[in-house]
Amino acid sequence: MALQRNFYEIMGLNETATQQEIKVKYRELARKFHPDLVPDKVLGQKVFSQINQSYRMLSDPDRRAEYDRTLSAERGEPLPTPAARTPSNGQSAPSGPTPLTPKQSSDIANALNTAEMAVMHGQSSDAETQCRAVLQIDAGNVKALDILGDVLAQLRRLPEALNAYETAEKIAPSVLLQSKINRTRQRIATESKSPSYSAASRHQGSGRPPSQPQKPSAGSIFGKILGRK
Repeated sequence: MALQRNFYEIMGLNETATQQEIKVKYRELARKFHPDLVPDKVLGQKVFSQINQSYRMLSDPDRRAEYDRTLSAERGEPLPTPAARTPSNGQSAPSGPTPLTPKQSSDIANALNTAEMAVMHGQSSDAETQCRAVLQIDAGNVKALDILGDVLAQLRRLPEALNAYETAEKIAPSVLLQSKINRTRQRIATESKSPSYSAASRHQGSGRPPSQPQKPSAGSIFGKILGRK
């Protein structure tokens, strides 16, 4: 899939597609192109990244309307009004968060690409920073939550990883996210039996390792030997 195609073309949809058609198409593509299910993992990751990015944009009515206006402007067409499209159930779309500006969408796409590259190079800290930067702009960004969950799971910050996966799954339910949730829960159940994990888990969230007991200073040792307090 070419990177220059728009989100509708990436998903193989018409610009008049309903929300239900978008959801069905996403599930079909996710099963077909997930990196774990294709021989070429690198290509699969690139394609899957584009599919997710397209779905996040088109599945949100407000963001989709803003994107449609951007496409129309690029073509020199009359700009559609925000009310031009209604949900497939025929009801008025509920008011949602403020639509992202084109610059914010671009910043998010760049940050997510950087995060993915950081993950591929084992730079977990950089990937986490990029994902959290995206979530500062768009708290419901499923891809950022998914990548963040993967990074936190690699760092064995499992409760945080589970929270990221569960948040993403509530926004965009998928079999793959549910699988990650189940695996993380199993890891927590298994590793929580380890004393070292129990000590480390109390410090998750701060990003700092458990504090180590301080060694007594030489002065305090000599004081005890001499009977001083």
